[in-house]
Amino acid sequence: MATRKIAPAVAAGCTMVLKPANLTPLTSLHLFAALMQEAGLPAGVLNVIPTSTAGASTGPLVTDPRLRKISFTGSTEVGRGLLANASKTGAAHLHGAGW
Repeated sequence: MATRKIAPAVAAGCTMVLKPANLTPLTSLHLFAALMQEAGLPAGVLNVIPTSTAGASTGPLVTDPRLRKISFTGSTEVGRGLLANASKTGAAHLHGAGW
């Protein structure tokens, strides 16, 4: 699922932060990140944050005025929370699926 959103961002020259779902196997995340590096993606372009406390990790990110776009796949509840936090700065555009 993440590859659908990461590929266009890479093509556009954007940096990314990926916060996968709690149930995403860490081995697949490690493999994906390793493959991206092997393909030549520079360090720091794709940043993976595996966490079980999403709000504590994503809160500061979505309210940062440097953030330009948020793309996520998830529930309506999560989408509304992200939109509410991102609207505090007015800098981010939200693109979501599943809500």
